[in-house]
Amino acid sequence: MRRINLKDALGSESLVGRSMASEHFPKLVALAFGGDKDETIIWDFGDVDLATASYIGGTFVPLIRMVTSGKLARYFVFANLNEHCQDEFSLVFEAEKLAALCLQEKEEGHGGDSKIIGHLDPAYRDTLATVLAKGRVSAAMLEGGKEKQDKIKRTTRIKRLTTLVSQGLLRRMKVGREYVYEATFN
Repeated sequence: MRRINLKDALGSESLVGRSMASEHFPKLVALAFGGDKDETIIWDFGDVDLATASYIGGTFVPLIRMVTSGKLARYFVFANLNEHCQDEFSLVFEAEKLAALCLQEKEEGHGGDSKIIGHLDPAYRDTLATVLAKGRVSAAMLEGGKEKQDKIKRTTRIKRLTTLVSQGLLRRMKVGREYVYEATFN
């Protein structure tokens, strides 16, 4: 897991406009491609006062599209977004039909609350929320609770989990004969 403090990396507390996005995008790509395959990158906005929709659309949207297309084997978590930045991310991600995990840490690197920002079908949102709450699950472990009431078949649960992995929202690993899914941050 690698943490990137955006103010330190980009030299600005205000991330505004397409022109700044065009200037910063190559730096963000280099940062994203640095490090190990399948690692989680925590984009830390703790020292960023402002990030506009046009900036987000010119930087993080193309980066997430690289992840979802398979060109970039990384997981992204957006940490410590202030209310304005969170609103801008939500607006852009809803419009672009993207979703991401957002983490509000209590102190850097320790604990906090996670939430989903952007567009995600309610069934997938519920599945992701269940995985986040339980920590680590297999498709078989999702049986029970609301999932059981809906009488969802195992193949449907597997499809949902696989889709969330392809969107970079969950990590998947093989344990014994089955796959286990977990949040991209711990």
